[in-house]
Amino acid sequence: MLNVSLRNNAIFVPASDQHPSSEMTPASGSFVSELDKYGYEVSEQLLHVLNGCNEQQLNKIADAFRDAFGIGLNWSALVRGWQTPTGESVADHLVTLFVNAGMVDLPSVTLPCGHRIPEGTFPLQRYTGCPFCGKPFVTSDYTFVGQGSKKKILSLWSEDDLQNLMRSLLESKVPLDATATDSLRQLLTAFPLPDDVDVTIREVRIVIASVLMERGDTDAALKWLHTPTDLLRLVWYQRTGSLRIVPPKVYRTLQTDVNRDGASHGAPRGGVEDIMGRLKLKFSRSFSKRVAWWFENLPMTPEAMCEDMHSHRGMWVRMIRALRLAEYARRPEMQRLARLLDLFYRGDYRVWQGLVDQAVRDGDAQRAFMLLRQRPGAFARSLFSMIARFGLEPTLEAFEPVLQDVSPRILLSLSSVAEIYFLNPEGTRSVGAPGLRKVAVELPEAVRKLSDQERTEIIVALNELYVKAMEVRFAKEPRLDGPIYIAPELYSVPVPVGERTTVKSDLPPAYQGQRFAVEGDAVRLFLQWGVGLPAQWLDMDLSAVIVGDNGRREECAYYNLAFSGARHSGDIRQIPDQVGTAEYVELELPRLEADGWKYAAFTCNAYSSTQLDPRLVVGWMSSAYPMAVSDSTGVAYDPSTVQHIVRISEGNLMRGLVFGFLDIKARTIYWLEMPLTSRIAAQLNTQAIEAYIRRLKARPTIGRMLADKAAIQGTPIATTPQEAAKVFNADWAYNAADVAAELL
Repeated sequence: MLNVSLRNNAIFVPASDQHPSSEMTPASGSFVSELDKYGYEVSEQLLHVLNGCNEQQLNKIADAFRDAFGIGLNWSALVRGWQTPTGESVADHLVTLFVNAGMVDLPSVTLPCGHRIPEGTFPLQRYTGCPFCGKPFVTSDYTFVGQGSKKKILSLWSEDDLQNLMRSLLESKVPLDATATDSLRQLLTAFPLPDDVDVTIREVRIVIASVLMERGDTDAALKWLHTPTDLLRLVWYQRTGSLRIVPPKVYRTLQTDVNRDGASHGAPRGGVEDIMGRLKLKFSRSFSKRVAWWFENLPMTPEAMCEDMHSHRGMWVRMIRALRLAEYARRPEMQRLARLLDLFYRGDYRVWQGLVDQAVRDGDAQRAFMLLRQRPGAFARSLFSMIARFGLEPTLEAFEPVLQDVSPRILLSLSSVAEIYFLNPEGTRSVGAPGLRKVAVELPEAVRKLSDQERTEIIVALNELYVKAMEVRFAKEPRLDGPIYIAPELYSVPVPVGERTTVKSDLPPAYQGQRFAVEGDAVRLFLQWGVGLPAQWLDMDLSAVIVGDNGRREECAYYNLAFSGARHSGDIRQIPDQVGTAEYVELELPRLEADGWKYAAFTCNAYSSTQLDPRLVVGWMSSAYPMAVSDSTGVAYDPSTVQHIVRISEGNLMRGLVFGFLDIKARTIYWLEMPLTSRIAAQLNTQAIEAYIRRLKARPTIGRMLADKAAIQGTPIATTPQEAAKVFNADWAYNAADVAAELL
């Protein structure tokens, strides 16, 4: 519960343990002093409660902060004082290779790893490990503290606050990200499920069902599954940790990559192989019988169930066999199940999407629109292609009757990407592809053939459609009795529309595209991995891809440690025992701007395997004050300067991750979670990144939408929080479910 509260800039203290006191004790004073070093202050109410806590309680809270920030782990780098380049070159590596291969014999120094380093190559006094094989010899749990230029304020939470958070997550109008999903699981474990909760998001229902299954309450779990796809999603979630159904062929492809790229280099096994093992479907007879009864009593016709199962037909063939459904279908009381299997295996059912596709191929607009009006959400998702195929006016005329039945988050997404889609000079868009990665694809030919006037008319019409829908929605909602206050930082936070992320944050999370203003003239990236593992070869790489005009680019990576405005701390390829290891990249913004660079993309990649280490932690630091680097260990980490930090979730399929986009001139960092399949930064597709950034920039911010809502309802906006009847600030915006409830 403490971890959940930290994600909301709060500290949870049970109501029974709250004994407020205005007198600070030595224990509470020491605790508050430690928080100050990490860049945190406490509210007056929280301070009084902390004064009444004993030393054991305060130590538990302090441990949670240390875990979140990685205090006590190894943060040493390969190079001491790595801001000053070592001057190593490709020639140094080649000469060292020849010496260790016995091809030449030169005076050399033998390191603990067994490698011989020829004299006159690497300056060994600058390294904490072997510069040739990347094995560290020095570890350090020391970190800098207190260099941060901003303080975050922590508030007090009790059980009521946690239960309110749980209800808001359960009733969320948008899919939950990995952090919110993890918080919901912890809350469902600690508190009973409310009887009157209204759950509308399918992924939330799957999380509820999963928790109930873990308790052994299969019957209660099945009640939260409304379609066969829900059951399939539950099985995949329990076995892979992903709420997204990923076909087994994706895992098989990744396993082939492990065997080709990883095992041949001695890479550690796990990751995909573990998932492939869990995907070997085997269910108990008691569970199979309950599922058979669930199918028999599901309030869907057999034809509707077949259509729902069709999109994952190959996976369902395996599921039906593993669940022994054919055996149960022979029982007299299972007639609906028998008919379902008969229809499914004979393929004697219609698929709605197939009928729509056929009507579009035939050019039958009237039939296509008639079918699409049956499912307003699907109509909205295909709106762009229908406009390009059948024209603007006929499409909007057919769409308007179902406009109010479409989710506001879908309309928001359409409005925010319309200009990118129709006015994109490069003719590409960023889409999700199998394997959980984003790629840039060409727009349809029908869109590319539109005239400039037609494109402009389409964008204007779609924006008007969105404004009209939101005006109707906001006008129906009750108006606040007083003015509202909108915190300035909310004007840089995009409205969350339910990105299905695969990274978790132990501190307040960020939304995709959220902007962070750089403090000072330097940005320092950090990567820490290998915690809890024995010493082995596990190579993760931290890089910055820097792009200028006319396609000019440069990578600050393990193969290019230093160039104008960028420094890398050295390539570590082997991890020490249990405590992990770290890499850093520092970017000097004045130098980069003077040299004409436009932006930098922050990436981390798995070199020795096809998945990022699930213990991996990544983020960046900035401060108005100078950030130090140790001349003895290369440590450059300071939790007080951290702007954002995340860790990779278990069961992820990512080989790489773009986690930040730095606009060098604007001194602004955009938080991203863009999965990659590339092994090194040189393979990064910057075109896909630019397409994704254009999409995120086009999305309206929370502050702007709150202001629009206030204008529609006639609610005044206060200039200070004290003047407002309701305050919308960063603490409120941490919960995407609350934001969606207010705006979507």
